[in-house]
This record gives sequence, C-alpha cells and structure tokens, in this order.
Amino acid sequence: MEKIIDAGLGLIEVVLLSGAIVLGGAIGLRAFHDEVRKNTIEVLKRPTPSLSHFSRQLTAPN
Repeated sequence: MEKIIDAGLGLIEVVLLSGAIVLGGAIGLRAFHDEVRKNTIEVLKRPTPSLSHFSRQLTAPN
C-alpha cells in the first residue's frame, strides 16, 4: 500500500513540475511575442527612404 501511495505522490510531483515548466515557458514565449510585436510595429511606422533618393545621394557631386 505504501508503494502505491509513493508512486501516486511521485506522479503528482511530476505533473506539477512539468506544469510549472510549461507555464513558465508559455509566459516567456508570450513576453517574447509581445516584444517582437512592439518592435515590428515601431519599425513599420518609420518612413523608409526611397531607392531613388538613395541613388541620388550616391551619385550627387559634393
């Protein structure tokens, strides 16, 4: 009987520890996703220089 109780408690421990690891990973992934999303939106808001403007700068005499 004692072995069955120990096995049951061991199983509960494994389930709780793996749940904590998965929850921690999910929280970390969510934070990473939010940071990437914020940075992507910030970059997309910046105006991008046109290629013609860039080529004029390269070929313009100083």
